[in-house]
Amino acid sequence: MEITSPIIKSYFLSIISMFLIVLLSLQWMHHTLEEAYLRKVDSNILSSLKNFQQKEGEGMAALLTVLSDYPGIQESFVNRDRQALLRQASPFFEKIKQGLGITHLYFHRTDRTVFLRVHHPERFDDLIARNTLLEAEGDMKVSLGMELGPLGTFTYRVVAPWREPSGQLIGYIELGMEVNHLFNELKESFNIKAFPFIQKKFLVKELWEQGMQMLLGSPANWDRFEQVVVAGYAYESLPLWLKNDTLHLENSNQSDQKNEFFYWFGEHEHFRKLDLFDVSGRKMGWLGIVIDDEEFELVQRQFFFIVIVGLCLIATLISLRFYKRLSRVEERVDDHVQQLVEKEARYRAILSTAMDAIVSIDDTGRVLEFNKAAEQMFGFSRQEIIGRKITETIIPPDQVEKHKQGMERYL
Repeated sequence: MEITSPIIKSYFLSIISMFLIVLLSLQWMHHTLEEAYLRKVDSNILSSLKNFQQKEGEGMAALLTVLSDYPGIQESFVNRDRQALLRQASPFFEKIKQGLGITHLYFHRTDRTVFLRVHHPERFDDLIARNTLLEAEGDMKVSLGMELGPLGTFTYRVVAPWREPSGQLIGYIELGMEVNHLFNELKESFNIKAFPFIQKKFLVKELWEQGMQMLLGSPANWDRFEQVVVAGYAYESLPLWLKNDTLHLENSNQSDQKNEFFYWFGEHEHFRKLDLFDVSGRKMGWLGIVIDDEEFELVQRQFFFIVIVGLCLIATLISLRFYKRLSRVEERVDDHVQQLVEKEARYRAILSTAMDAIVSIDDTGRVLEFNKAAEQMFGFSRQEIIGRKITETIIPPDQVEKHKQGMERYL
């Protein structure tokens, strides 16, 4: 008797359903762990930016203190001797430029006009209205923070009031550091790519194009994105899928992957956006972070592969064990069925050869069995009478009531 086929089909449907549930669970686990990993990277980047500003701010403030006491510098400034001040400040500036990455050094008059840009000595006498200088002027203490330059580069600036030994204010000293190297440090530390995007409303197109021409040696496309431009050298290293997907770039506020249903078919690069604010709290743009999590996914893939192979082995062993047990059960059922068939055959043989009439009925009076002797006695064939009530066939009409009464007493 074939009983294993439907059971095995049900069993394997259950196994397949279990594997689908496991795969979906692994997929959900992957995305959950991946999102946690990306959020951790975000948190580390934000902490690095905060630590950078704190560390560099303290260091640059200390440099300003040293510079204000540098021999001859204050005297040249008070005497308005620009060439002497440049000669005296240049060695100091070159040293901190090479060693610490300082890119700007200003000497401002008390009216906030530039007396000397050591990094660009040909430009002077222009009025500066940056927030760091305004805060230093208003609070009469060191002011620091990130600010956007006219060429579209972010610069970390520290401005300190400059006083004579008598306490008289004579001007302001300012140090600045372009933060491009910070993005390189982030790349090395977290295996990411960083792209500062600046809102166009804070820039002048002509100045930005001029600055990019100076930086890159080739024109940059102001119209590549609708609302933002890419700052500095980062322009050259934009991934192609960012260059060609403006809508995705400007409207995505969370992680995004070029997804397929199974994660290992997708790309490994994820795009994140971290808002960038200047010292006044204005949102100037955002830092686009491309995170490559290939190593993270490789570890997960290996783990999931081991889990799936392990489940397959366990399912195979259980299936073999189940099939063997089921085969034994089927053998026993076949034995019992065979015994019943043999008993049925003997029973039929006894009925068919019995000399006495044998009639078998159920509790409702319907005929269940009718042997050959009964056929000869009552004149009905077995096929005619099986399933019919005995009161309608072989019981005489005048005996029906007595038969019913007898059956009631019996039952």
